[in-house]
Amino acid sequence: MTLDAMSEIPTRITSGGRIVIPAALRRALGLKDGDEVLILSSPTNVVKSARIDDGGHRMPASTSIRIDQSLYDEAKVEATIEHRTIAGQIEYWAKVGRAALDNPDLPISFVVEALASLAEPLERAVPFVPRSRRP
Repeated sequence: MTLDAMSEIPTRITSGGRIVIPAALRRALGLKDGDEVLILSSPTNVVKSARIDDGGHRMPASTSIRIDQSLYDEAKVEATIEHRTIAGQIEYWAKVGRAALDNPDLPISFVVEALASLAEPLERAVPFVPRSRRP
């Protein structure tokens, strides 16, 4: 099981109110017997969860949100084309949108290229050489 996309994993509550976490999910999350898991709920349909480490500290949490099914479907198609997860595609759209709103005078294509260059590993970066200095 990989955790690179949001999944719905059916489970059950057993006697005594115990929640069964499937073995594949426990392995993917690195959970072992005795680990504490914190479950938070919200009336706004946003659910956050966090894992508690051995020292009792909260580890980084993820947030689940509800989005329109058509947006999800579009993200799924684009994610496949762009080799991203669905969550990664939506995050990318959010970053582009935020950068475009913060810089309304810049063309969207420039914003997209600027974000791509920031994500590129420094070792792969190619220095800019003005045309006047090219051989």
